[in-house]
Amino acid sequence: MSLIPVGISVGLAAALELLNPVLFRQRNIGGFIADVTVEEIHFDALEITRHPVEQGAAITDHSYQQPSTVVVRAGWSNSSPQAFGSPDYVNEVYQQFLDLQASRQPFDIVTGKRSYSNMLLSRIQVRTDEKTEDALMMECECRQVVLVSTQTVTVPDASMKSPEVTGGTVNRGIITIRPTSTFNSSAAGL
Repeated sequence: MSLIPVGISVGLAAALELLNPVLFRQRNIGGFIADVTVEEIHFDALEITRHPVEQGAAITDHSYQQPSTVVVRAGWSNSSPQAFGSPDYVNEVYQQFLDLQASRQPFDIVTGKRSYSNMLLSRIQVRTDEKTEDALMMECECRQVVLVSTQTVTVPDASMKSPEVTGGTVNRGIITIRPTSTFNSSAAGL
């Protein structure tokens, strides 16, 4: 049994609200929707140390996940409905991507396979020739920025010989001197 009536495209079915919008994810790069997406290449790599690891050691201590990278080849055309007849539409789209790259602000990407967050546009490649003067075929390479939270704490230097003397001050409350009834002169060196 088909969700979409025969002869209707997925895009038209979504426009007619025949598909649940939650199921239909529109491909986009930072909110920009291409006229056509030609190719998406996904890269996920694990960095593994090259030195020997002692048997029984936690292997996770010797590897870490590299930020995800995705390369999208997409196209726009001056003759697309989005162009509204503008002869400069593809140039405007290209400039918007250059502005997105220059802003250095993380954005989201939705591909046919998965969604990415906190991405930056690391490389834009565009070729123009006699066949593509009124079209924009662009290759965008985007890499994920791993965002973390940090905080600063002060700890005494572990290499101090006498931390009680050379360490930082510590508030120990009010200290009072009490008189004593006995005096040990040998302890005083007398």
